[in-house]
Amino acid sequence: MRQTEQNIYIAKRILEQLPPDMRATLDTHQILVLQQALTNYRRSRHIIDIRLPIPFPGGGLYGVFLLGRNQRARENPQSKTKGMLARATLVASILVGCGAIVGLSQLYRLVSPSIHNQPVIDQGPNFHPAEIPFKRNRQECEVSGRQWKNNQCIDDEHDPIF
Repeated sequence: MRQTEQNIYIAKRILEQLPPDMRATLDTHQILVLQQALTNYRRSRHIIDIRLPIPFPGGGLYGVFLLGRNQRARENPQSKTKGMLARATLVASILVGCGAIVGLSQLYRLVSPSIHNQPVIDQGPNFHPAEIPFKRNRQECEVSGRQWKNNQCIDDEHDPIF
C-alpha cells in the first residue's frame, strides 16, 4: 500500500470512529477537507516515519521508527520536570554505585597487605607445625614454600588442626 493510500485509509478509519449522529451532519466537502487535514497532519508530524510489518504467529506485529521535533515537552510542562527528576535520580544512583565500588576497592587495598603478612594463627606455646601429606618428595615440598624435615613436608604457618 502506497503512503497516500495508507493516509486515506487511516483518515477513513478515524472518521468511522466518530459517533453516527455527528458523521451524519458532515457533507462530502467537509469529509474531504477533514481527510486532507488528517493526512497532512500525519505527514507533517515526523520527518521520518517508517512502519514495517513483522510476521508473527497470531496476527503479526509491526515496528515503527519516527524522527521529528519533540513537541511533547512543550505540551506538558510536568513531563519535563518528571524527566529531569528521573535523569537526576539515575545519575545520582550511578555516582553512588561507582563511589561504593571505588571505596570498597580502596578499603580492600589498605587492609589486604596486613592480612597477607600476618601468620594465620598466633604461634604461641601450643603451636605445632603441620605435616602436609600430599607432598611426597623434597622438590614438591620446597617449591610450595615449606620445609623438608625427616622425610616429611612441614608447614610452619598452620596449626595441625587446620
